[in-house]
Amino acid sequence: MKSKKKLHIWAKKNKLDVIIPENTQSLPANLALGLALVDFANESGIQVINHMHDFYFERIWFQADESSNLRKLYRHLVTGFNIQTPVVINTEQKEKLVKQGLFKEEDIFVVPNLRKFENKPSHTTEEKEMIDALKNKIRGQDTDAIILGSMVRPVKRKNLILAVKIAARVSKLTGKKVK
Repeated sequence: MKSKKKLHIWAKKNKLDVIIPENTQSLPANLALGLALVDFANESGIQVINHMHDFYFERIWFQADESSNLRKLYRHLVTGFNIQTPVVINTEQKEKLVKQGLFKEEDIFVVPNLRKFENKPSHTTEEKEMIDALKNKIRGQDTDAIILGSMVRPVKRKNLILAVKIAARVSKLTGKKVK
């Protein structure tokens, strides 16, 4: 696979130790990239913090045939990583993953990514604890840099400026360069 080979070269060049795919596995627009990420991560032993929403099983066209090869492929894209931390945006998504039998409840982190931008963010105690646990997991990585990647459309509601600010905060919190 061309994509996988390019990932290996890029990871070696950039000393990549962790990968955080942003919704590339749960309902990927690019199946080749999704498969390449799974194979690449498993071959290299890189830890994956798999941030997911918009799951394949939420789409009506996957509900008709539980045994379809395409459904099996999508399931593999979500669960195929050897070393991964699944992250979802709310407890409803977490419950769906557990109900689908994809992960154990205790293995899934919930990190909300939506908020009212006119207000300061407020999180429940449970959400704060989950966010802190994920921060601690990131801090524990033995690496010179943290790589953040996103396949998000550059539209106003996606608030890419916030993503850049978060990357700067991660850099400040960890003392590591964020690329």
